[in-house]
Amino acid sequence: PLVGPIEQNWHRVMNRTAIGMIALVLLAASVGLWVADWQGAAQVQFRAACLRIALAMGALWFAYPQLQRLPGWLIGALLSLAVVVAVRPRLFPLAVVVGLMLLVLRPRKKARVSNMGSPRSGP
Repeated sequence: PLVGPIEQNWHRVMNRTAIGMIALVLLAASVGLWVADWQGAAQVQFRAACLRIALAMGALWFAYPQLQRLPGWLIGALLSLAVVVAVRPRLFPLAVVVGLMLLVLRPRKKARVSNMGSPRSGP
């Protein structure tokens, strides 16, 4: 049967759609709380949290196609560094150094073996 690109990759489309919908719902909640003009401390914090998470989810929605190309180990390492920095903010300089080291010392694809010694390699 003929299957188009959308049918083959429906899970990627749905994930990106879900991320976008979550961002829009949180943005609408934040705007709704702002329009309602609730001034309690809890309401202000909730409105700010909705707005921040909506902006982060919007950025994730926007970058989703490029994130599909990142290797799994890099995503795990960056999330681990983010958790360390969130728990211990003073370790931010160390996290930057470790992140740069990960980018420089990342696993590389094996180099192709040249066939310079083979009988067919030239004159």
